[in-house]
Order: sequence, then C-alpha cells, then structure tokens
Amino acid sequence: GIGFTAAMKLVKRSIAAKDGAGYIKLRCEDGEDMWHTYNLVEAGDRVRATTFRKVIKSSSTGSVTSNKVRLSLTLRVTATEFDAEGLVLRVSGRVDEPSEHVSMVTLGLAPHP
Repeated sequence: GIGFTAAMKLVKRSIAAKDGAGYIKLRCEDGEDMWHTYNLVEAGDRVRATTFRKVIKSSSTGSVTSNKVRLSLTLRVTATEFDAEGLVLRVSGRVDEPSEHVSMVTLGLAPHP
C-alpha cells in the first residue's frame, strides 16, 4: 500500500464507495509530504488553495493604487511540478470558479509546519 510519513495530516476525507469520487484535505508539514502530494495530484483533479494577488487600480485622475487581495481559488489541474531544492509543489491550471482577478494560475504550494 501507500505509505505516508507521520508528519502529513489527513484533515478531512469524503470518498464515495460507489465510484471513488470525492475529496481529501491534507496538511503537508515537510518536503517529503510535498513529494507524496505531488505523486497524488493528477491532471483533471481540482485543487483548492488560498493565495494573495496584487491588484492595481487606476482612477480617472490617473492615480494608481495597489492592494494585496486574499483569494481562495479552485483550480482544474493541467500540470504539476515538484521543486526538490525548494520543496515546493507547483500546480498549474484553469480557475474552476469565476474570479475577477485570475483565470489561469500556477500556485506554489509549500509545507506548512
């Protein structure tokens, strides 16, 4: 079977016995957890994560302001990449739910001790 390190936490799970559809929520706490997650996520999966984006607005007077906006995004995965040196899992895909700030994105997911 699949072995997991003691550090990775399975926070929540809902898998249908009938067809195997459902979701899991993981808390990765080290680089090995990120590696295992990389091996679990496939193209077509949906990944949900929180990120921050810089939003720049121009006024009618020409002044420019920028704010950081917290976004909770759900991606339909198109590609994954694991950076073994930085221990970062990059997940690329199209945003599944409408967002005025992004439509395609690559999220860099890192351990959260």
